[in-house]
Amino acid sequence: MSEASNGIVARAMRRLRAEPMWCAMALLSALCVMLAVINVALSLGNDGNRRFLAERQAVLAQAATFGRVNQSIVSALAQFAVRDHDEDMRALLASQGITASATPAPAAPK
Repeated sequence: MSEASNGIVARAMRRLRAEPMWCAMALLSALCVMLAVINVALSLGNDGNRRFLAERQAVLAQAATFGRVNQSIVSALAQFAVRDHDEDMRALLASQGITASATPAPAAPK
């Protein structure tokens, strides 16, 4: 073989060696881009879930406050029904499962 053909063969061999590296680098780059897109999508989903959970937590915190307020309102209505002998109010409370009596209920044993 002549030197010219040796040069052509050498260049071809270099290209063959270089192309698999370029192909591997392109595949790795595409994989990195896909992973970055997946990461962004997952983080956006996490933000939505975090906001939803924060809203639910606020509702639960308010529910405890509303429960105490509701208990106070029902207790006051029962006291007024007993004090004023209001049978309609007693019937309304009884329809909701609340009994209003003149004597306080005995305390639960501890």
